[in-house]
Amino acid sequence: IFSKVHIVMNFCLNTQLSFPYKFAVVSASTGAGKSIAMANSVRIAAAQMTSVNDLGVNFATCSRLVKEAASAGAKLLCFPENFSFVGDLEGESLTVAEPLDGPIMNGYCSLARESNIWLSLGGFQEKGSDDAHLRNTHVLIDDNGNIRSTYSKMHLFDVDVPGGAVYKESSFTEAGRKHNIS
Repeated sequence: IFSKVHIVMNFCLNTQLSFPYKFAVVSASTGAGKSIAMANSVRIAAAQMTSVNDLGVNFATCSRLVKEAASAGAKLLCFPENFSFVGDLEGESLTVAEPLDGPIMNGYCSLARESNIWLSLGGFQEKGSDDAHLRNTHVLIDDNGNIRSTYSKMHLFDVDVPGGAVYKESSFTEAGRKHNIS
């Protein structure tokens, strides 16, 4: 399973100096790289991973990446869409969908709290309003383990390629209805 964490930027907190960003990349395997230390800055990291159809395996991978990012000084780690689960079979994601106060998300909240890092979780399989649909929900968790914001994907991917593949995310995903600003 491929997984890696990159320190992508130090973000200056001084409102008069919010640009430019200071970029740094650190190898997850060797720790080699350069970073630019700045007063009043926040280090932000991005996780790269190949999710599988096993919640436990993905949580273990995410946990390792969170610890790597936190030990590298990151205060925010951003995960990709479907970080917690990617089904092999049609409808498989529906079987793992759960509410935001369920055990899967509680595990990520605990991980954020224990590691003292904010987590941006892209594309969590949140239980929908019926058993045939889930919500593709982005979740922002603070370093105390509290969910600060959520956004359910509004524009679903439906495609019908003439003479080719048909994919209708809307057949199993409920579209979000509001924009959130955090």
